[in-house]
Amino acid sequence: MKNPSKHLPSAKDISPFDTLDELNAKKDFLGKTREQAAALFFEHAEYYLEDVFWMGDGGFSYYLPAVIPFMESSESNEDSLFVISLLQAIGNRLKESPKAVRACRKEVLHILRYIIANYQSKFDEPVYAITLASTPDELLYRNPPAEAARLLAELEAME
Repeated sequence: MKNPSKHLPSAKDISPFDTLDELNAKKDFLGKTREQAAALFFEHAEYYLEDVFWMGDGGFSYYLPAVIPFMESSESNEDSLFVISLLQAIGNRLKESPKAVRACRKEVLHILRYIIANYQSKFDEPVYAITLASTPDELLYRNPPAEAARLLAELEAME
């Protein structure tokens, strides 16, 4: 994996196994700078965040920070689904490939701290999800700031 802050990801960084989801991410992101990618999130945040979720590690590390301008803008106000999707992407990658998260650690720490500090005033809206059963994602849907705090503690412990 190349230094994600200095090099555009290659096709293999985005789509290492050429799965259908990776190929879609490659179609949407290949050759785009972070600034160009950031603009995509203003078009349809959850759609493009799903692409980032499925990218290979190099693509994930490079493009995840591109969500920050959207997250901090008024466009994301009351978009708790975006926050939940973002936390799922970070949590999944932290579990499956911690090195990809470490490669953009500074930005992920910023994202998590921003969610914790701003969720109630900026993003809080009812989330219409079935959470009657006890599932691993239950905390995420019921209390996204608590999930962000859990991920923050996990990432800080990796120092």
